[in-house]
Amino acid sequence: MTMISGVQRETEAGGWLRFKFPGFSSLGRTAPEEAQLSVRPIAQQTPRVELVLKRSIPILILIFLAVVAASRIMGIVGEHGRMEDAARQSASLMSATASAAFSGQESLFAAADRQTAQARLSTFLGQDKLERGAVVLFTDTTGRIFGGIGDAGSYLGKRLSSVLPETAAMRRVGGSGTVIETFFGDVPYYASIKPIGNDGALIVAAHSLETTNEFVRGEVSLSVTIFAGISAILLVILYAYYAQVKRARDADETFVQSNLRIETALSRGRCGLWDFDVTNRRLFWSGSMYEMLGFPPVGNVVSFTDAARMMHPT
Repeated sequence: MTMISGVQRETEAGGWLRFKFPGFSSLGRTAPEEAQLSVRPIAQQTPRVELVLKRSIPILILIFLAVVAASRIMGIVGEHGRMEDAARQSASLMSATASAAFSGQESLFAAADRQTAQARLSTFLGQDKLERGAVVLFTDTTGRIFGGIGDAGSYLGKRLSSVLPETAAMRRVGGSGTVIETFFGDVPYYASIKPIGNDGALIVAAHSLETTNEFVRGEVSLSVTIFAGISAILLVILYAYYAQVKRARDADETFVQSNLRIETALSRGRCGLWDFDVTNRRLFWSGSMYEMLGFPPVGNVVSFTDAARMMHPT
């Protein structure tokens, strides 16, 4: 039978019995340090870490949304630039191909022979090879549009200066063959002008930017929808998290109050409560245990080594 050795009992003023254990004065000095190692990191450090994490969650969500938005914007801008470069190169390539196709065929433009001119260009640049929004226009020596391929039907019979006002300026500065950004009506285009012969006949190759703008509008609309959806989901998660935190805090307060009532009842009744963790070889002590044994309260956990000192060796 395990017995507690050297127990001295003193009757206090209230008639209660107080236990003292001689030889355990060192325990009162060493127990606080050991208890601090096992209890204080949980009781003091963890709440600070949790507090920092709780406060940083909204900031982390905002950073995440900003990164998503920035990456999406950069992707759209990059793709828009790539599509514009492709349209510019397409206009330049169509202009060079058409100019090569009509090399030595200036008479077709002087006679405004639409069918022959279109048939000849189709052998080099077929309708099926044109991208969406691409157009090649033929003008005679007077500057009137008499034919073309692609979406050229709406421009037939018009003067090129009314469709492309930059034509006169490009002729004066000798900029034929370069690609410019212009408008055919209200639609933005990249256009390139090539002269045919020396009588004023021209080939205009143009590529619409409407497809590029439609892509940007579609991507922006999709990005806004995705961004709004992600934001809504994160807000719901954030609300649920803080609601759970509030419930946990309320439960902790209830636990603290209940534990305080139990400790008060144990202290007033001169009772102690302990529990032995076999796996970790540690003892759980209630606050009243310290009071009964005359030790200052240092925590709820006592190591098995300290507890063994209070047991009779036999």
